[in-house]
Amino acid sequence: MEAEPSSAAPAPNAGRHELRIADQRSLEPLIAELEHDTHRRFARLRIEAKALDASERLHWQERLENDYFACGCAAATTLGFACLGAAVVARITLTGGIMRLSWTDGLFVAAAFFAGTLAGKAIARHLARRRLLRALDELHRLLPSGEEKPEATAQGICGVSG
Repeated sequence: MEAEPSSAAPAPNAGRHELRIADQRSLEPLIAELEHDTHRRFARLRIEAKALDASERLHWQERLENDYFACGCAAATTLGFACLGAAVVARITLTGGIMRLSWTDGLFVAAAFFAGTLAGKAIARHLARRRLLRALDELHRLLPSGEEKPEATAQGICGVSG
């Protein structure tokens, strides 16, 4: 009896992995990703630095993930509807009343809404990226360097006895 192939859909984070942050060197893939402005590669950011206590690790993990996974949808919606409202008021005022609006005014209002949502999303993502870079800079100073320190060797004391 042969096993049937699984028809289950792949996990939503398939192909993406978790970034474990324990020291300064482990921040390098995240910083490189932000410098090259690539798509998000990591499904999760986990702080595992022994230099930080549990509450600090949780604080930093939430702070980094909030900005790393920020999509800008709330700002896009807000700015889109603000532009929509402003466009409706402007068109009604300029045309002399609601009864004088034409289909071209509808296109103008739709274009204003679309432009507002695009601008809102772009601005929110840019600000989240800046916050993330600032947070990474702060965290970088708190973490150990990650470089192996040479072990101290026992050496005799040379000198003049007095």
